[in-house]
Amino acid sequence: MTDYSPDVLSKASKLIADNAVDLVDTYPDGSAKYQIGTRHIVVDHNGAALCSCPARTRCKHQAAAQHVHNKEHPPMTTHTTPDSPSAPAPPQPDQQPPEPEQPEIVDPTDTTLAVPNTAASIDVATEALTWNTLVAVAETEFVPKALRGRPAAILAAIRLGGEYGLGPFEALGAIDVIDGSPNPSAELQMRLYRRAGHRLEVHRADDRAVEITGTRGDTGETMTVAYTLDDALAAGLIDRRADDGRPIARSKSGRPMPWELHTADLLWARAITRLCRRLAPDIYDRTVEEAP
Repeated sequence: MTDYSPDVLSKASKLIADNAVDLVDTYPDGSAKYQIGTRHIVVDHNGAALCSCPARTRCKHQAAAQHVHNKEHPPMTTHTTPDSPSAPAPPQPDQQPPEPEQPEIVDPTDTTLAVPNTAASIDVATEALTWNTLVAVAETEFVPKALRGRPAAILAAIRLGGEYGLGPFEALGAIDVIDGSPNPSAELQMRLYRRAGHRLEVHRADDRAVEITGTRGDTGETMTVAYTLDDALAAGLIDRRADDGRPIARSKSGRPMPWELHTADLLWARAITRLCRRLAPDIYDRTVEEAP
């Protein structure tokens, strides 16, 4: 091992500063070993040449430089045990602690995969209905038989009822599907009729005929309409018994149908629809405001 004079080391430091040497190795204390021709020169962390010891391990010159470096830059100490990880840094005064992640709640009845692209979420009046909700209620008794099991038709009925200011389940009971076409029920038509300020006078309402007179609240115009068993027979809705003339309406399997079971109610519904469409068709316009 050869120690070079300060003059030689000074020249080596200049060569190192000019990048005219090749780096051979670096050490944790900041010192490094360079090759100048056939010689190795070791420099400290400040770039000052120390020696040209050829040994691969640190020599006494590097140990002395490490001692000086530790005095000038004392290492940071942490209070940790050998087997424990380093303690986390305390949060800064302006730093808010991160909010804990909320676990994802998975609905076991979720049918998202069956959702059409255009019906993932629908806002109806003040309610927010999802397709999963429609699918869930489609088979319940809250849905009329004509709509049961048909979430798309349920959605259409709810949207139509929403235009009349009805809530979702209220709309399901107020929209009738007749011959495959959705129509406001007699109850909804009567509500719209009276909301517009029109008046109604009932002359007859039984299981044979309904006769009513309507008066418009804005113009005073009046009209009398009726709907009888003869009208239902002409429309092909019923047959009539030969003995007493009572209505007969049966399914293909022979079961009684609504026109036979609820004749008076259906006569009333037909009469109300006839009056509203003839005397006050504007009640179906969703832009009409309620009369004061």
